Amino acid sequence: GATAPSFLRQPRVEPEVALVLRGELSPGVGVESVAGSVEARACLEVVDSSWTDYRFDLGDNTADSSSAGAFVLGEPLGLTDPAQVSVRLTVTGEDDRAGTADAAMGNPLAALVWLLDQLDEPLPSGTVVLTGGLTQAVALNSGGTATAVFTDGDTVAEVVLTRE
Repeated sequence: GATAPSFLRQPRVEPEVALVLRGELSPGVGVESVAGSVEARACLEVVDSSWTDYRFDLGDNTADSSSAGAFVLGEPLGLTDPAQVSVRLTVTGEDDRAGTADAAMGNPLAALVWLLDQLDEPLPSGTVVLTGGLTQAVALNSGGTATAVFTDGDTVAEVVLTRE
């Protein structure tokens, strides 16, 4: 039920599994170790680029903070089997995309373990980690609404974002 920030130039949305750390996590941990140390949440990342029509190379994208714009957290997910979480993204009732959480490095928890190892330093409790897009990013035009519905066994979580 969030509204996209007005400063966004050309926002696109993509559903992700966000992991909220329940305690400090350090490099060198395995996927099994982090499972009980995080809360998984439905999430929409809003990417935004200062490059016209998203035409850039790796250097440009890095200089543009990897097109980071904003994100909105939705409801908690169960994470019975993190790689099997499915999602359906609908933007303004037209663009309809489906994906599964295995698009995030095979497992969202593996993405967190990778990040910890790359940073080579602990992440504090409360840190929110976006684990990677589960579908292609879709433009969110003025007056549009993006809805992502995540399913994990009996758990259904929804996150909604509008752009005025």
